Amino acid sequence: MEPAMLTAVLLVLALQNVAQGDLFTSIAEMELLLEAEKGIPDLLDLYIERFQQRLDEIKQLSLEKKQQSNRSLGNNMRLITNPVSAYLLIKKLIEEWDDIKRLAGSDIGEELLNEISELRAMNYAKNPTTEDLTGAAIALLRLQDTYRLNVKEIADGKILNASVVQPFTAKDCFDIGRAAYNTNDYYHTVIWMEEAQERLRNEMPNETVQLKEILEYLAFALFKQGNLKRALLLTEQLHTIDPNHPRARNNIKWYEDMLAEEGMKPIDYRRNIPPITNPRPKSGLDKNEHDIYEALCRNEVPVSIKAISKLYCYYKMDRPFLRLAPFKIEILRFSPLVVLFLNVISDEEVKMIQMLATPRVILISILMIAFFIAFISI
Repeated sequence: MEPAMLTAVLLVLALQNVAQGDLFTSIAEMELLLEAEKGIPDLLDLYIERFQQRLDEIKQLSLEKKQQSNRSLGNNMRLITNPVSAYLLIKKLIEEWDDIKRLAGSDIGEELLNEISELRAMNYAKNPTTEDLTGAAIALLRLQDTYRLNVKEIADGKILNASVVQPFTAKDCFDIGRAAYNTNDYYHTVIWMEEAQERLRNEMPNETVQLKEILEYLAFALFKQGNLKRALLLTEQLHTIDPNHPRARNNIKWYEDMLAEEGMKPIDYRRNIPPITNPRPKSGLDKNEHDIYEALCRNEVPVSIKAISKLYCYYKMDRPFLRLAPFKIEILRFSPLVVLFLNVISDEEVKMIQMLATPRVILISILMIAFFIAFISI
């Protein structure tokens, strides 16, 4: 055979092998691809099921929001002027917003989130944040101290002459205790964590918070308040519930070491447990000043007849504008000085402010708590 013919034959044979190889590879890949395609309908069904669940949750959330919107304005005002109800409202708004963000976790959902934010912006309302919730919690603590309110009554919504239908859950009490803890206020942490623990017992088996969460905060707060043995016992209880807790074992050793430094024998670490000590933290004021301030808020500092005889009213005219429109001022008390400004704005202006503010009231703050105190004290 001629060399040229031999080369041509070999080339054809080589090309034939390559073509058969490519064809074999393509067929094998197509077979794998077709096999994989069989699973796609199942994946799509699963996606449809999950998407339908998301739609059902969104429908339920929409129904709840419509029911809330149908409440009368009077009911809404009663809701936001009660500190307990206001705290629960802020918490509910935050949880609902988190649910909306979770349910709308897609490109379409992102549009929904933007539209909701734009709607709230048009009504001059902002989304409540965890900082707002913390502020409402701290306001409740101030109200508790100033008016010497029992923590159980607050948690039941009974504040002075006001009451609410929905009391606090164990989780609500836990959240308030944690807010106090985060500000290094261990006095209130102990009080509210104990209340959370008590309510948790009554919630069984539908607990709103885990016992181990309460124990961790309560144990450390008790330690900071000088209750070392009780902190040790609660931490051991925590370790029993959760042997893998990241801090429990080390804290037990830490508490035992401190008891040993105090000269106590190991056999006495868990015996003769003294009553709980829970001193209230000092404020920025002198103790006497602070006590007087709270007593004044409770209207427990009467004005003597002699002091009343020296009280008077006058027109404030020490500014050029006040020459034309002086303020009417009534002195209610000299020590400390308390004055009442009269007719600074007209009744019509007051009504206008109320009309503009009422539909847009979403957040509750310490200022609103002060308004509530003044309102129910009249």
